[in-house]
Amino acid sequence: MSNDKNNSNNQCAFYRQAAEAGKQANNKHQINIWARLLLHTNTIIFIIIVIHLERFLLILSAMLKICKINACPNGTLGLHLSRAPWDPYPWVSGIQEGSSAEEAGMRVGDTVLEFNGNDVLGQKILEIANRIRAHWQSGATDVTVVIWRNETELDNDCSDGGYEDEEQEDNGTIAEEQRKQRVQRSHQQHSSINQQSLQKFATCLQHIAQLLECPVCLE
Repeated sequence: MSNDKNNSNNQCAFYRQAAEAGKQANNKHQINIWARLLLHTNTIIFIIIVIHLERFLLILSAMLKICKINACPNGTLGLHLSRAPWDPYPWVSGIQEGSSAEEAGMRVGDTVLEFNGNDVLGQKILEIANRIRAHWQSGATDVTVVIWRNETELDNDCSDGGYEDEEQEDNGTIAEEQRKQRVQRSHQQHSSINQQSLQKFATCLQHIAQLLECPVCLE
């Protein structure tokens, strides 16, 4: 009888060990599956983030411009800056004809981000003017300006035309009217330009943040 009990106990112990070994093997298999899924998920997330960043960098490269404005004899740049209390950066509200700013490619509606590598976020127009004045007094011959330009806003100088009798029109008057129209359009569209750009930037960051969230705990 004792031998039968020992045999049955040994068999039970063997079955328990086999069951535990099976559970461990099953757990390891499940862990391997989850590890592979996690690896593939992280790879996909990384690829999507790279794609979004690449698109965002393309947008930035298209909208960011660097202009080099040479010094004028009177010490001015030939442009007028405006900034509302809610505007983070000033923007170009006017450009003098034939000025260095016009020759450098500045346009009405451009948002000014930097002067000579200095960020002008939240600065008043007077503070910017004092910095530029000090820059001229140091003997500098040019000013480097980083601007934000919305490339979707087209300059329709040609589409405003359609004049059949150009010889009878005063070219100076036409140019002045077109310039006034561009200034008026820039005033009307400037706030929408900044809002659209900021919305695109916020949407891109939101997509990236959602991709980085854990699908289980959403953190």
